Amino acid sequence: MKNIFIVTDFSDASIDAGYYGVELARHFKANVFLFHAYQAPVPIPESYFVISPEQLSEEAIKRLKVEAETINKYHLVNIQTCAAEGATADIILSEAKRVGAELIICGMKGGGKIFRKIFGSTTTTLIRKSTIPVIVAPEELRFRLPGNIVFASDGETLPTHQHVQILEEMGELFDSKLSIVSVVNGKWDNHFAFREYYLDFIKELRLMHPTIECLQGTDIPDSLENYIKSNDTDMIAMIPHTHSLLERVFASSITEQMAFLTHVPLLILPDLSGEQANGIEMAEHAHRITDS
Repeated sequence: MKNIFIVTDFSDASIDAGYYGVELARHFKANVFLFHAYQAPVPIPESYFVISPEQLSEEAIKRLKVEAETINKYHLVNIQTCAAEGATADIILSEAKRVGAELIICGMKGGGKIFRKIFGSTTTTLIRKSTIPVIVAPEELRFRLPGNIVFASDGETLPTHQHVQILEEMGELFDSKLSIVSVVNGKWDNHFAFREYYLDFIKELRLMHPTIECLQGTDIPDSLENYIKSNDTDMIAMIPHTHSLLERVFASSITEQMAFLTHVPLLILPDLSGEQANGIEMAEHAHRITDS
């Protein structure tokens, strides 16, 4: 991993995410891009006070430099600051792709809210649209090596090679262990059938010593909460898609049920299904042929 893209709106949650991102980049020996998206205010005809896009850009760059100094006080990594005008989620994804980012990190304000209120519309859109892995870092998160990663499975979506890559990198760098957890009621009562379904995924990540767990119970958030409480967890990985496990967990959760997530970063692995995934895999195959 060479380039990590940290998104900020200058809030406390963003600064906490920035600290986390810098520590992660230090271990990966990666470059950091600290980015802020801004939008020009709609002009009011009666107003004599108008802020130009140029002024907004200058102010954003100033604040980015201050934040970069704050989160990289000891100059542990190389940080480049950048700002751009546009619809927040779209411009974040556009700029992240432009700089060749392999990971996007953004902050999560507060905990114990329903899905959209936890993440906010920008992060929700990022999760839905991004073809780049996203880490959602909870406010007040303190960096811990991701020694124990839980892959929360819906029992339906098979991880692809792209999903394996970032987990594999973390496993190699941090000697991480992986737990594959099914939270789908009824379908995987047979532990061996579930293991067979994920056999290729397990084989690719065998150095992470993956374990399989079929959770019992009808309440998905409650089952996950009990598992996280009983098993030391440093990161949760999920694949979002239509009617996904991620949406079901947050949409159906009450404050007490979601409290366990307020201190655990979420690694969102992009849903590269259908033509999008095929196109990426074909491009990578062509690249490997060229390299060889």
